[in-house]
Formats: sequence, C-alpha cells, structure tokens
Amino acid sequence: TCALPISLFNNLTSDYLFFRADYGVSKKLTLSVATGYYLNKSLIETDNSDTISSKGLGDLIIFPRYSVYNKISNFKRTEIALGLGLKMPLGTHKDSTLVYSDEWIGDIYSLNPPTVQTTNGSNDFMFYSFFFQEYQKRKLRLFMTTLYVDKGFNSLGIKYGDYASLGLFASKTILRNWGLTTQIKIERVGRIQSAKNVDLIVYNIDPNSTGSKKVFFTPQLSYSQNGISVFATSEIPLYQYLNGTQVGSQNQFTVG
Repeated sequence: TCALPISLFNNLTSDYLFFRADYGVSKKLTLSVATGYYLNKSLIETDNSDTISSKGLGDLIIFPRYSVYNKISNFKRTEIALGLGLKMPLGTHKDSTLVYSDEWIGDIYSLNPPTVQTTNGSNDFMFYSFFFQEYQKRKLRLFMTTLYVDKGFNSLGIKYGDYASLGLFASKTILRNWGLTTQIKIERVGRIQSAKNVDLIVYNIDPNSTGSKKVFFTPQLSYSQNGISVFATSEIPLYQYLNGTQVGSQNQFTVG
C-alpha cells in the first residue's frame, strides 16, 4: 500500500531581517555578534480558515572564534580554529492568537505553534571547529566545519532537539576572479523533550514528529573584484529521514 502525504498546512512563510558583525580582536581572535527581526511569520491552515502570525525580535548570538593553529609552508597554508558561542532569546516564545471572544467569558487565546514563534526561548551553547588547508599554487582550498548546538529548556519546560552538523568543502579559483565551491553537509536534529509533568500536546507539539537526519549538496559560484564578492548558491537535499510527520527540506537558492 502507498499512503498519501498528510497536508499539515496550506502555507508557511516568513520575512526576516538578519544583521551580523565580525570584529578582529587580534590576529587569532574574532568576535561575531548577530541578531534578527521577523517582519512577519505566518501559517495558513489547510482549509484557509485561519492565519496564525507573529513578528518581533529573534535571538542574540555572541560567537567568539580563536585560531589555535595557522602555518604557511611550501605554498601550503593550514589553519585550525575553535569557537564557543551563546544564543540568547530577545523575542518571545509564548506569542498567542485570539481564538474566541465573548462579552461574558472574555477573550480566549491559544499559544502559537513553534513554527510561528520568533525564538525557541532557551539559552543555547554553540561549539564550533574549523579546519582549513590551502594549496596556493593549485588555487585549491579544502576545509571542514563542525557545529554542535546544545539547547536548554525554556520557561515552558520545553527543550528543542540539539543540533549537530558536519560540512566538507572543496573550493577552487577558476578563470582568475571566479571561484567554485562544493559542500556536502550532514546534519542531525534531536527530538523535542519536555520537563517532568509538561504535556507537549498543550503547546501544539507532537514529540514523535520531531527530530531528523539530512544530507545536503551545496554548489556555489562566486566572483570577486576589488574586495567585493558576489555569489550564487543552491542547497540540494540528497537524503532526508524525518521522524513522524514533518515538513521536509526542498531545494533552496541564494544570491548575495
């Protein structure tokens, strides 16, 4: 038998402004600070009968990175860097929508599902590593990144799944100012957990439909001139395993 896909909603959309600044504190230490603001984050129900939306600040990310090894020898450069960051919520994770109003009972609100909240509301730790090797004569660069996000419990007693990723990159300069980069990214998201005596169904969360494993292929083409770079990249999912019923990843195209 072949089961038909379940329609979770009719449309999910968001408009997001993101700001990030990096400052070289020293030759080895770089401090990165980032935050974002959702102009709109909306979910339209399957029958188009209701729209749930929110807007506001997301998270503040403070992310220092330190170069523990950097050496150039025989036209080969090798670098190893480590990072330890903190993500703190600036917005609310308890935004709600008016579902019923009566002159006797008053207004009744329902908590928005996690897909429409601007933040998960927890303080999360981020662990990062970077390995880079450049062959200058060949104009070839190989590098690897790892990222692990250890998520905490928010004030509702909800812990969103920890995130882990491994990225393998190969980059080569072609035709003088043009660059071609390919990436294979493997990522894993853990299941959502709850504190004792917390029922996740109350918050529109089915824990059996959380957590995933995915593999992506990401080619990128870039052009650099006088210190300015323009690039186009596409994220293509090669493999996806999602627990329960979830929204999968589709092809993503980015220019910058």
